[in-house]
Formats: sequence, C-alpha cells, structure tokens
Amino acid sequence: MRRDQNKACYRNFKLYRFADTELERLYKFLLELNSKEIPYCLYYSVYAYDNNQLAVTKDGKKSAVWNNKAALNNVVGTQIIVTDFDDITEDEFLLERLKLAQLGLETLDIFTGHGFQSIILLDKMTEDKTLVKKVTNLMLNKGFRIDSKIKDSARIMRLPYTYNCKELSKKDIENPSVIKTFIYSETEKRYNLEYVLERLEGLESVTESQKTIEEIEIKEIEEKVKTEVITENKVRNVIQLKDSLEDLTYNKERLAELYTMLDIESLPEPILKMLEGFRMGYANSMLLFLTMYLKEQGYPKSTIAEAMLILASQDRFNYAWSKDVVKTEVSRFYYSNYDWRSIFTTELQSFGYVEYNLIDKSILTINNYVFKNLNKISSSSFYIYLKLLLKQDMTGQKIFTVDEMCEVVGYKRRAIFKHLDDLVKVGLIDKKRMNRRQGEEYKYYLSIFTVDNIGFTKISKGSIKLLLNMVDFKQLNQTQLAICMYFKYICYGGKTEANISQESLGNALGLNRTTITKAFKGIESEELIYREKEDISDFKFKYNYTIHY
Repeated sequence: MRRDQNKACYRNFKLYRFADTELERLYKFLLELNSKEIPYCLYYSVYAYDNNQLAVTKDGKKSAVWNNKAALNNVVGTQIIVTDFDDITEDEFLLERLKLAQLGLETLDIFTGHGFQSIILLDKMTEDKTLVKKVTNLMLNKGFRIDSKIKDSARIMRLPYTYNCKELSKKDIENPSVIKTFIYSETEKRYNLEYVLERLEGLESVTESQKTIEEIEIKEIEEKVKTEVITENKVRNVIQLKDSLEDLTYNKERLAELYTMLDIESLPEPILKMLEGFRMGYANSMLLFLTMYLKEQGYPKSTIAEAMLILASQDRFNYAWSKDVVKTEVSRFYYSNYDWRSIFTTELQSFGYVEYNLIDKSILTINNYVFKNLNKISSSSFYIYLKLLLKQDMTGQKIFTVDEMCEVVGYKRRAIFKHLDDLVKVGLIDKKRMNRRQGEEYKYYLSIFTVDNIGFTKISKGSIKLLLNMVDFKQLNQTQLAICMYFKYICYGGKTEANISQESLGNALGLNRTTITKAFKGIESEELIYREKEDISDFKFKYNYTIHY
C-alpha cells in the first residue's frame, strides 16, 4: 500500500511454495519496489488461500484474476497465531510478552512502528477459519492488551523489515514519519494448537471493571515493574507512564562501590546517570543501549549481566524489574547485531550526549604467520603479543622496553623475560640493543612480516579486547584465549561456523586432547563457542563449532 499523497495499491505478490525459485521472485519484487524510492506499507496474509478461487468482498464484488488475494471465501489454513499489540510502549509490551513466557509460550515478535506483533508458531496447519477471532476474544478476556479488531481469517499483517508509512496519509500531521519495522525477537519453537489454547484458558479471566483499570490491576506480573494500590474499585494513584527525567544526579563514589565489575572512572556521564536506576518508559531502551555499549567496551556477557542485575535491583526511581527478564534480555541483546549508536536516539540523549568516537570499531589485520606458529609459542607468550599489538595499533608505539611491556601486559619482569624468548625465536618480536657501551637494555619491536603469500586475517578489535579483558578478569585463561583467537582465524570472512577435529586443533596450538577438553568447558560456560557433536561412524565423531564473539 502506497502511503503518500497518491495513495494507491502497488500490486499483490503471491508466493506459491518455499522453493528457491519462488524466493528469488520475492527478492526481485522487493528490489523492484525499493528501487522506486516510494514509501509503501507491505503486508502478508495470515492464512494461505486458494488462488483458483477469486476473492469476494463483503459487498459481493469479485477480485480480478490478476489481483486475487486472501478473503473470507477462499482462505484455506494457517500455521501461526498472530496477536497485535497496537499503540503500546516497549516496556508495556514486555509485560504482555512476559505473561506468555510464564505460560511456557515463546513468541516471534515484530516491531511494527507503533506497536508489536506476537506470533506463536504452530507445529501443523490448522483449517479452523475462526481461529483468529477465537484467540483474540480469549486473550482479551484474559486481560491482554491486544487489538480487538483482529478477528477475521482474511487478515493481513505488516511485514517485518519494511516500512510503516501510515502517517504519510494523515493530513493533520505536519511532519509525518516513516518507520522501519524489524523482528524484535526470534524463536523456532512450535506448539500444538490445543496446547496453546489450553495454556491461555488456564489464565484467570478479568471482569469488565478490571478491564477499565487494566494498566494498574494488582497482579503478580505487574508487581515486577510498578503498581499502584487499588481499593474499592477506585484508583487512588495514577501510574506515571514515563519518567520526567527531572532528577539526573548521580553519585560516582556510590556507583563505584555498587558496580565493582565496571571501570566507573572511564564511563561517560550519561552512562553513570543511567546506572543510578531504570526509569519508567525508558527501561528496555536503557538495557539494550547499556548492554551493547559495554560489550563494545570489551566487557564479557557475564560481567554485563551482573551489572544489569545490580541496576535492576535499584529502586531510587520506583522502578523494579524481574531479574529473570533482565538476564534473558541481556543474553538476547548481547548476541544481536545492534549498534549502540543507532539505539542512542533523542529519547536516550536526555541523559546526556555520548561521543560517537569514544570507541574504535575498526579491524585489526594480523598476518597468518602468527596463527600458523601458535604451536611454537606458549599461550602466555601469545597473550603478551596480542597486548603489544593492540597497544601499537592504538598509540602508534612501535618500540618497547621490558618495563613498558610490564606496564602494558601487567606481568612482572621475570615473566616477561621468560616468554620473550619464545616470541623472538619464532620471529614475532625482534630485539635491538640501543647503546651497548652505556649498558642499555634491549628494546623490542613487533616484527614487520615480509612473508605475505600466506595471507592475513582481519579481526574486530572489539572481539580481541573482549577476550583479553576476560583473561584479565580471570573469566578465561591464556590457553582458552589462544583457542578462541584461533577460531577467529579459521572462521575467516565473517563466518561463525567451523569444522575441525580435536587432533587438528591440538596440532595447530601445540596442546594435547586433555588440555583442549578442559579448556572448552570454560569457553562453553562463558557461551563463547558452542559445540555440537556429530557421529561419523560407530567409533568416530566430530564437533561442529559456532562462535559467538
């Protein structure tokens, strides 16, 4: 649906099956649409329909053959249950979503521009044409804040990763906006229809009087955020739907005592203001922003989760949040592709402005000679090399004394000398005595490789900083660091999956099978690499690896 002053329908697109050729047609259709640079709202039909049967409108008109579509008379079946939470804030939606989660129902959620869709995937097709109406009435009766107009099986819903252009067709809006839609959260879990209906039926129904004060009714789920007391069916207080942000003071000393896992001194002022407590109407945006910002600073997921749980326990602004929800959301956000810069919108900028150039997201290029010689140096030697490599890249310092290495790496002189021999012998570091007559010590510099026929590996500096920080915080050891870095090498080109035998991995790193097995327990517990065992024969198996950093 075109939404500018020339409002008109472009055309329908019919997908007949999920074959590669059909998906290629869909790709070309979207490409054709987007190339015109005209704002369109795109929708999908909830039910599959019989294209051989022409759609008939309520007033009896038939669709043209070329423009047939889903209608009450030709829909066949569906494999999804769709609910529409329209005109609802993100924090309010999370409450509704949590109700479903507590019933054991995972949903695929779509941000539609002014609200959210929640989709429950079914394990098989249903031909029940009354299902949409049945589910909508049931959920309204159970107190869910869904759109009561979603009732017929010919319903179309907004397609994710397209645009909500509704405001372009409204003449009373001076500066209409075009909003990009996207998948808010994903799931592949499918449910039996009877099970879903049974779980929803098990909820307590709400009375009409309760519906009128739905946002502040006393329920356990709403106590996890903020409720006001209701007595004699009268509202004593009104919930403040959004914090005014009048109080933006913070106590750095108190924050340093609370968040011992964070370097409070290095964090910008807006972050410190947020760490004082979640705010009504901002909580989910704050959690997403803080998670992605701290991840880019190099903090591991476990440290960020620990910090966010402390934040959730603060009640300075009368906003409490379920710890289970916070842990789940931190994990989901951490492994997403969000960029904190795109999240730091005008709304969050009310806390103050964060300079975009504070973090270096560029790539570090490492000669493959380094990875091909990991079996000739110790894991601690490799840790030292990475620390010096990052220091050189960030500051331009190319020559280091042993004392300067101690400062960069955090090792004592004796430990530095012990591992320098390995690095010099294999050719990763060169040394030069500056003034022998005056008794000056050697100075060291990272080798400039002349061998370029074995290629290079480009790795995000953020990933390297993350792994080094985990070693510094004793969440990983140097052996685990070497394994993780080697997987970044074999997962070249931005890939996240790899197949390698333990024997090959051991040979590449100079480690035995027992050491690798022990190291992987810690790596998997930190959710950095996931292993899936695949049997090759009765006596042989291999691991398929997926990296998450």
